[in-house]
Amino acid sequence: MVTRQQQDLARTRELVEHTLILERAKGVLIERLGCSPTEATDHLTHLAVHGFLHLVGYDHESDADAETMEQLERDILARLNVPDPYLAPISAEATGV
Repeated sequence: MVTRQQQDLARTRELVEHTLILERAKGVLIERLGCSPTEATDHLTHLAVHGFLHLVGYDHESDADAETMEQLERDILARLNVPDPYLAPISAEATGV
């Protein structure tokens, strides 16, 4: 039987692994795409919110579904003080466009 302490330790390890993955992804955005640390953090936050919405059942298969999902993303990101990703994409210099 797994003790609560073992469960807590496993959750802590998982959180540390996810944190390290996000930090590495942030580093890649900064190093390879030339994003600022803020741009990288905002982009990863947008991806996390987008992924969460998929997990709870939202999708963007139709235009109406996409509009609903994008508005939810905008609302959530605004509460987190992250700029609207559909109006403020990663800089042109960073993407090479």
